[in-house]
Amino acid sequence: MMVPVLALAGSMVDKRIAAPGPGTFPTGDPLFAALLVAVIVVVGALTFFPTLCLGPVIEHFAGQQGGSTDMSPRARGDTRSSRRDLAKRSRG
Repeated sequence: MMVPVLALAGSMVDKRIAAPGPGTFPTGDPLFAALLVAVIVVVGALTFFPTLCLGPVIEHFAGQQGGSTDMSPRARGDTRSSRRDLAKRSRG
């Protein structure tokens, strides 16, 4: 993976810097910073959007089937005592 990146960087060394034209977007303005932050926030929100939307739907269908989405040991039916519970019983 490193070799293609280095090859790409090496090919960019010989390129000339183009003069800014009428279609060049300035990167030193506050507008650029605001747009960059907005894009990062939108992409971040879209990353969590499917989970936020599908979580309640999955819980609904799990509840209809009599299941539970709670993954605690007691909800799974695990009746084994933890070390902490055993220590409390031995002291008490």
